[in-house]
Amino acid sequence: MTRALPALVVLLALVLAACTGGEGAPERPAPTGAGTATEADPTATAEPVPPPPPDDACYALTAEQATATASDADPVRCRSAHTARTVHVGNHPDPTDGDHLAGVCTRRVDRFLGGSRDDRRLSRFTAVWFGPDDTQVAAGATWFRCDLVAVERPETLAELPRGPLRAGVLDRARLARRYALCATAAPGTPGFARVTCEQTHRWRALTTLAVAPGAGGRADYPGSRAARRAGEDRCRQAVRDLSSAQRARYGWEWPTREQWRSGQRYGYCWVPA
Repeated sequence: MTRALPALVVLLALVLAACTGGEGAPERPAPTGAGTATEADPTATAEPVPPPPPDDACYALTAEQATATASDADPVRCRSAHTARTVHVGNHPDPTDGDHLAGVCTRRVDRFLGGSRDDRRLSRFTAVWFGPDDTQVAAGATWFRCDLVAVERPETLAELPRGPLRAGVLDRARLARRYALCATAAPGTPGFARVTCEQTHRWRALTTLAVAPGAGGRADYPGSRAARRAGEDRCRQAVRDLSSAQRARYGWEWPTREQWRSGQRYGYCWVPA
């Protein structure tokens, strides 16, 4: 899966196991003048195709489980504590095709979240996806599962709202604020860590700002200096517009080379909480 984010990124491994057939029945004596023949054992049955996981189910996953390619976790009641919610179960001829699963699940989760593109970037929600395990693939399973999770703090998933959860999560102001992107300190300082805004925090992300690529084309990282210059003035102005102060504090966090390679072509403009 492609996990955006600051979010969690997962790609499924292509592992196809071979299926084996049943054994034949004992050889019968052949009629005079005829060749020998082997008759199939009538009791031999094909392995049943594993069923897909339930749709709209909830799971109590850890961050480590959420980054696996397959999940054997049992569903839990959505009215109890849980950290993942299935928003789509689909089928694909190759359920280990990570690129396909990443694209489908990201779109499905984005649709479920609602809001604008900037709303989704400024939230701690992200998509994760799972396919069948090696044994299930060998038995003919073609399903895949798209789940919604939220990252509470590094390596920790947030508990999702209990009970029914309708599409349009980010269109509801209370939920949008609860799972918005905040930080424990100013960006670039030693104590900086991203958290959900319902956790103790000192800064919050105000908006995202696009960063233009380098001279080599769309995929070319512009370099740290150019990326910093790309948003610093715009971030300062955005904060001034918000506060009507000429010396307002702000923080501009531009994408690193690694983030750029993963598809993040924007940075975050931060303000004190």
